[in-house]
Amino acid sequence: MGIIWESFTYIFKDRDWIKKLFKGGVIGIIPFLNISLIGYMIEFMNSIYWDKNKKLPEFNIINQFITGLKILIIFSIYFSVIFTLFLILFIIIFAIFLAIFNLNDDILDVFIIISLMASILLLQVALPHYTYTNRISSLYDFYTLYKILEKTWFSILIFDIIYFIVALIALVLISIIAETSSIFSLVAIWLMGAFFYYSFIAFGYSHGNIYLQGIGKPIPEAKTVNTSKVDTSKPIYKRKVEVLESTNTIPDFPRELLEKYIPLQKLGEGGFGKVFKVKRKGGTLPLAIKVPNLEERAKKYLLKEINAWKNLNHPNIVKFYDAFIEPIPHIEMEYIGGYKLNGKTVKDLDKYPKPTNPEEAIKLIKGIAEGLKHAHNKDIIHRDIKPSNILLTENLTPKITDWGLAKIGAKSTTATTTKGLTLLYSAPEQIDEEEYGKTDKRTDIYQLGLIFYELLTGKLPYEGNTPTQVSLKIVNPSKKPTPPSKIDPKLSIFDGIFEKLLAKRKENRYQSIEEFLEALNSIEDIIKEKEKFKDTLTKTTQILKTSTDKREIKKLTKNLIETTAKLALNCARVNDKVGLLDTLELLKDYAKSEESKKELEGAISHIEYLIKEGLPIGGDTIERLEVLLNRIKREGD
Repeated sequence: MGIIWESFTYIFKDRDWIKKLFKGGVIGIIPFLNISLIGYMIEFMNSIYWDKNKKLPEFNIINQFITGLKILIIFSIYFSVIFTLFLILFIIIFAIFLAIFNLNDDILDVFIIISLMASILLLQVALPHYTYTNRISSLYDFYTLYKILEKTWFSILIFDIIYFIVALIALVLISIIAETSSIFSLVAIWLMGAFFYYSFIAFGYSHGNIYLQGIGKPIPEAKTVNTSKVDTSKPIYKRKVEVLESTNTIPDFPRELLEKYIPLQKLGEGGFGKVFKVKRKGGTLPLAIKVPNLEERAKKYLLKEINAWKNLNHPNIVKFYDAFIEPIPHIEMEYIGGYKLNGKTVKDLDKYPKPTNPEEAIKLIKGIAEGLKHAHNKDIIHRDIKPSNILLTENLTPKITDWGLAKIGAKSTTATTTKGLTLLYSAPEQIDEEEYGKTDKRTDIYQLGLIFYELLTGKLPYEGNTPTQVSLKIVNPSKKPTPPSKIDPKLSIFDGIFEKLLAKRKENRYQSIEEFLEALNSIEDIIKEKEKFKDTLTKTTQILKTSTDKREIKKLTKNLIETTAKLALNCARVNDKVGLLDTLELLKDYAKSEESKKELEGAISHIEYLIKEGLPIGGDTIERLEVLLNRIKREGD
């Protein structure tokens, strides 16, 4: 009875109850807009489930309206289905009784009323159950709903009776006020809206708390369960069922979850937690669950921080199903089978062989970038992009996982991480916020650059024997990554892109994923151009050696100069200094005037200096090159 009494008085415990009641009353009298109060109730019920303070939420009419409309649609359909099922069931019973006892047809009305009442009672369990699980499928888990209802039906019935009496008194008083005068009739309208708002708070508080008394699945009467060891004094969702060791083929799979899942395989383990392949009891499809190692202070952040993951739906993002605090914190997500390579299954990018060829590296990075672009467009940042968080499908499609877990990890650090992050894949601002500012979308871009660098070179730009050494290199502004061309000359075309991807300061990086993808597409085009240029150069050189036709020689020479000049400019635009240097050296033989030769020599010296100092090609350099190359082309006419 304590919960029922509190449900009717809870609003008056809120510090701003007068302000909220007034605003709720205004919203309550506006047709259609008052649907937002349903969303308000759902938000309140969630605070009952996950927030010990159980505060009344603030008004967020748009978001609460969307939630309320969604709930209204789902439960309108649900109620129609349930009522129809009950009615069919009772009509069958009625037909049997009619045939046996020759009852009066009027009893059918009784069965209709019983069907309606049964549907309303079930609805009052289904709503908090759906709010708790956030799965539509949970509405049709009738066995679980029945077991919850078995424990809570009396409390719900008492609440309904008291609410009916309170509502009747309130309506009589409002009617009396409305008939007093025209001014009081306006007050009565507001009072009606206020009572509407008050009702949602009362229902939310009572049904949320009553639900918590009966939540959970019943203990199955199977050989795997030793019921003599079950503490029946505790609510079902807190009971720790003793399961025989023989039923768990994976020794370190949490016992607390054996009642809910069938463990199939251990997928991995890290400082942050363990991942298992499982099947739900009664389910058919495999899924993955992550069981994070969280300190008490970090548990409350779990649902809050990864809630955004639910809104992400993209081929390059692992699907998030649900998250739970009880009986232990765990996360349900899409199971990714891995990529078959040389007879072995590679689950993630961490285990994928490196270095890989540029074409494959670009394909993988483009997939990850597309997933990040989808998230960034929804203002969601990952902050922990690293190879072990990039899962691989059977066709080598990369999928990003663990959205929001970096922030939770900051509340529960381990020896191998700092602020919940792996140091080797941390951006400068994640280590020294005071110097480099706060994390944002450009943090993900930096971490994407680290993965790209490792895929191409097989190494990370900053390595060390201790975490301190790594940290100092990452935040040191004078310490720059080794250009990929120094590791493998064939990678010279990528030098420029990493100067921006791995810039220490965020303002010097690519400012968006779209900008990075544009640069990556340009590099792909240049790679194709280079291949085409090599073929053109080889064929033209062979023809020039054998041809005696002056007209043909002039035409081929002109074509060669134009192709070389075009390639040079494209290399300059993507900051491919080595590629630019090679093409400028080729053009030395075709510069006819002394002025062009002198400027070309100066340009080559300048590019050599930029390579030595690790500086990018500036816009003014590209403009001067364009003028010079156009002059050389004209001289070849």
